[in-house]
Amino acid sequence: MIELLSATPGSGKSLKATKKLLDLSRDNIANLKHNYFYAKAFFEKLSNLKLNEYLDIILVTRGQGLERTAEILFLEPDFFDFLKIEYNINVISNPNTDDIVTNYPAYYFERITLLNTIIDNLNINENTKFQHFKPVRSIYTNIADLKLVQCRSLPKDCDWRTTPQGSFFAIDEAQLINIFSDEARGIDPIVKDLTIHRHKGYDFLFITQEPSFVHKYIRKLASHHTHLVNIFGWEQSMMFEWSVVQDSPNAVKSIARCENLTRWKFPKEIYPLYKSSTAHTRVKRIPKKLIIFICLAIFFFTIPAALLLFAGKNPLPFLSSNDYSQTTEQAKSNEKSKESKSSDAGTNGNTVQQSATNPKQSVNQDSNTVDQAHATNAVSANVSATNSQVPAQPSYDPSKPYDFVPVSQPNVVNHRVFSGCISYKGQTFAVDQQGTKIAGFSASDCKKLLDNSYDRPFDYFGQRNQSLQSTERVSTSDSVNITPQTSSL
Repeated sequence: MIELLSATPGSGKSLKATKKLLDLSRDNIANLKHNYFYAKAFFEKLSNLKLNEYLDIILVTRGQGLERTAEILFLEPDFFDFLKIEYNINVISNPNTDDIVTNYPAYYFERITLLNTIIDNLNINENTKFQHFKPVRSIYTNIADLKLVQCRSLPKDCDWRTTPQGSFFAIDEAQLINIFSDEARGIDPIVKDLTIHRHKGYDFLFITQEPSFVHKYIRKLASHHTHLVNIFGWEQSMMFEWSVVQDSPNAVKSIARCENLTRWKFPKEIYPLYKSSTAHTRVKRIPKKLIIFICLAIFFFTIPAALLLFAGKNPLPFLSSNDYSQTTEQAKSNEKSKESKSSDAGTNGNTVQQSATNPKQSVNQDSNTVDQAHATNAVSANVSATNSQVPAQPSYDPSKPYDFVPVSQPNVVNHRVFSGCISYKGQTFAVDQQGTKIAGFSASDCKKLLDNSYDRPFDYFGQRNQSLQSTERVSTSDSVNITPQTSSL
């Protein structure tokens, strides 16, 4: 696989490449330990089965079609002895132990591939179930002052064909190497042979500042392009990824074709692993548009929150015309209530004087006045409630007389009041003036009323007093007008 990593200086391209090499080094360490312990069991099992002859010879096929040929390789007795060595290798260089550390051989991956082919033959011919050994790849790079123990320098003239199979190459500033530069004349055989790099397990990572700096042959062969754009000098970059190299990755059309867009934070633990000329010269800056956006966001979120918080107190009644009109109407109603109270006070004074002259008549008139006032208030409340519930009349269209249906609303002339209590089949309940049961009435109050009928609540809405008063007046007038008849002698 050929990858292209592009970024301007300070965007973290060497940092990301080092992170990739670090992950590969850790995988190699894990696979080295696995292969060491697995090799002990594998060779011991092979000896017990008396199948060691499979390790002496191997049949390898080459070519295609009718020209496909088979080649026999004779292996030395110690060909796989490198698996019997335990490689105690650190991932990161340590000056205190580097002089006693032995790196694994560069041919490790190539010979492991042959051993896995032998295992396939064993499983087919001898019906065994051996597992494959895990790959351990050689790493070649030119990243400055890299402190990863497993990494090796690039071969002479960057001829990757001279290295063992399965090697991984990370070529930093690829445009500075003549054969990989876009300014190179013609196509070097080393570059041309990149078309068959996958046949032997090679992988390449070309690192450059601008894709157009690299040879067009490499750009056409790359199957993964990663481009980094630093975000205002902060330790993070926007990472764009494509499956095809973009000659102008910062162009709008290239960004629109981006297959994966993420924000990549710089891993600070990678800084000590290599030498970077921009590690301490980056200048952080904050864009003005971002500050304006944050201020506007705070403003538009704070104002609604404040209005919701003080909505019950209504600190700004002038913001709503409806609230202002309601306040004005309330003030007018308060003035009218004061005037009505003053007029009621004058009426009460006249009533007191009249009651002094005719106590009985004044008492009756006062009770009638109170009853009429309560009745009037109740009726007016019912009428106002009824009027507020009256739906709007539909408009009459002369061209559609059949569609007009007037809305009728009955006028409320009475309201429900308590009338009495009834005991029926061991249960007591209250009824209204038409004999309908009143739900929710206290049963204890009903029993109290049935036991003591004189403790009946006063009826504030009935008209009994008025009829009784009129009856008394008629009887009095009759007694005054009737005079004893006398006969003259």
